[in-house]
Amino acid sequence: MKNVMLLCMSPLKWWSDENEYSYRFRNGAIGNVHGRMTNEAPVKSLIEKLKRDYNQRLDRIVMICSEKVTKETIEKDESQKNEPLIDGKHIWDLTHKDYFEGIIKKYAAGVDGCYKEKGIDFEVTHITDFANETDVIKAVTDSASQVMKDYKDVNLYIDFNGGPRNVAVLIMGLSNLMKLRNVTVKEITYMDFENKGKNNNVTSLESMNALFGVVDLVSGVNEYVSYGRIRILNDYFESCNDERIHIILRVLEDFSNNMQLCLTDYVMANKEQVKNALKSYQANIQAAFSYEIMFSFVAEDILRGCSKLLEGSLPEMILWCVEKEFIQQALRFYIELIPAYLWDNKLFCPSVTEEQEYMCWRIDQEYSPDEIPNTYRDFSRHMDDKYYWMHYYLLKDHNQTMDAGRKTEYMLSLLTSDINRANTSIDTDTLCGIMKAYYLIHDQRISSRYSTTQLGNTGGLWDYQEMRQELQTAALTLSELEKK
Repeated sequence: MKNVMLLCMSPLKWWSDENEYSYRFRNGAIGNVHGRMTNEAPVKSLIEKLKRDYNQRLDRIVMICSEKVTKETIEKDESQKNEPLIDGKHIWDLTHKDYFEGIIKKYAAGVDGCYKEKGIDFEVTHITDFANETDVIKAVTDSASQVMKDYKDVNLYIDFNGGPRNVAVLIMGLSNLMKLRNVTVKEITYMDFENKGKNNNVTSLESMNALFGVVDLVSGVNEYVSYGRIRILNDYFESCNDERIHIILRVLEDFSNNMQLCLTDYVMANKEQVKNALKSYQANIQAAFSYEIMFSFVAEDILRGCSKLLEGSLPEMILWCVEKEFIQQALRFYIELIPAYLWDNKLFCPSVTEEQEYMCWRIDQEYSPDEIPNTYRDFSRHMDDKYYWMHYYLLKDHNQTMDAGRKTEYMLSLLTSDINRANTSIDTDTLCGIMKAYYLIHDQRISSRYSTTQLGNTGGLWDYQEMRQELQTAALTLSELEKK
């Protein structure tokens, strides 16, 4: 891994005072450097930090340079009686670029002897003094090539201080694209001149990582809400010191991983935890630092984007999955949980007597003595048991391979006055449609799992779009029923 600094060079004003700058090492300790040229301090501090924090070196500096800094010599300071020397050369004979290279070489050699054996590689990209949009784009793209030249993997550090604003902004944008080419943007540095007076006339070098990553942040939220992945968010908040954020990210990751695995029990049991963790963070932000503010934005957008999944009813959850193209997840929610949904909402449920009879049958069939639920109440709450009631118990004396229409007819024939459906006004035709849709989708899912048909001969199986449409229609029917 190579370490590269990318900057846009500013000309040196020798008559300006030498400034003092402060920066932070990884352990929080404060370092100080001095310099006259705008780009001096960011490079000097990076050399120090690479050595102390990682025992590494700066391998290359890529400089976007105008004609002024590459061709014109430094303006002479008439008040200076003794002409200063850099590497034995008179400073007024040096270009701004030559001065910068000389001062950095000297500083690096004082930090680590490795720079005496092998110096920093200085690469120049030229840009005209009055560059138009095309010139700027060419200069920045050429610089991107210089960053990666001969290097397989690069840690990129960006000095955001020098040069025209349009060049700096384009550098930021292109840095995102360079991530596709094994370039990791480690740090973007700017000088906090506004607070210089508050710090004993010392200018602090600050990181712009949180701001630079806003593009990643938006992509990360979209990645999580739309695809159930959290890699971008983890990368963005890697440098954040707030442990609460990392705990919540782990909760989000566990939840999304189990969503990908279609573990319906886990999702139903833990969606409340995810919602509460995000809302609790929003209500209790302890510090107004960049990452904390950004995570509040993330929490709000995930809550909004996943509201139907985290807070909605089962039909709303299924519709959310269909909308996000999580068809496998929608199928699992629908097939495994609709029997419990119909039972709990008294759309299709057993009578009190039948429920007791089923409990005894289920215990005999499925549970060993040490697994028998302690109470009848605990038993009847279990979603799997409600699934078994509808799929196995009611059909135990019949052919379970009969088609969806016949199953629906048989189920509806079981409806009698002693079955408790008093809390709903559903009519028989609507219930018939709900039951038939459920058995059709269930049978299609089972058939697709065990199908051995060849490609192009699906044997009556639905394709993706047909399955998606049937799921959406079935869930919408239940959703509309909830509104009545």
